[in-house]
Amino acid sequence: SQEQHIRKESALLKRGIFSTSDFEAFQKSEVNRFDSMKLVDSDTAETVYDDFIEAVKGKKISDITVLPDVLHQCAQSLLIVKNIVDVMAEMNGWIEEIPPLVQQSRFGNKAFRVWFDRLCDVGIEIDVVLERTSLVERIVGPENMSKCCEVSGYLEDSFGNMQRVDYGTGHETTFFVFSVLFDSISFEGALYKTLIIKREDLPAVILVAFPAYLKVVRHLQTVYWLEPAGSHGVWCLDDYQLLPFLFGSAQLIGWKEKFVQ
Repeated sequence: SQEQHIRKESALLKRGIFSTSDFEAFQKSEVNRFDSMKLVDSDTAETVYDDFIEAVKGKKISDITVLPDVLHQCAQSLLIVKNIVDVMAEMNGWIEEIPPLVQQSRFGNKAFRVWFDRLCDVGIEIDVVLERTSLVERIVGPENMSKCCEVSGYLEDSFGNMQRVDYGTGHETTFFVFSVLFDSISFEGALYKTLIIKREDLPAVILVAFPAYLKVVRHLQTVYWLEPAGSHGVWCLDDYQLLPFLFGSAQLIGWKEKFVQ
């Protein structure tokens, strides 16, 4: 149907800037002139950071008492947390189905490209003929796809670069943005704010959904030996991940226990 065709065409973010002339055309476009498109300034970014840090301040993962087997009885936003965990578990299973290739180079196993192709094919696109839903629709539910279909591009870019066969903190940050776009308290006035996740459920997003994502990317790193994107060598502890340092330090705020030095 025409509705299904439109839905499929709008499901993905597509790159449209490939040259200097393309960028100059974008700068002159109507879209670029909308103030609502300026989603992140320094004040907004600081607010988002403060919201997430405050959500896990002094909390342990064990403090999150919502279990996957009872999430179906909970609020919609917690259902999304469960759906993220389920989708991440499926993606983790793909790694077992796609073993690394035998190659001379130790780093950057090209089997990662096969895994990433599956992410783009099975995970992101909607197939109307096969009645296959995208991962984003499985996460947010069909009733929210009109507000969320364009975030598919963020999910795809959260797991590394297929051509370079690498992964870094920029990809991790993209998953953070993917989560923020479901947030009802961040990006006030933003065009893509979807208002699905409530403030009180942010701890579950960070301490349940985010670790599920980390499990996938760490599995990718160890099986396919992904290059650390933008590495600074021994001087940089966060070649692959940064947010666990930030969220983890927030969890330790207010703790009175002394640690052995």
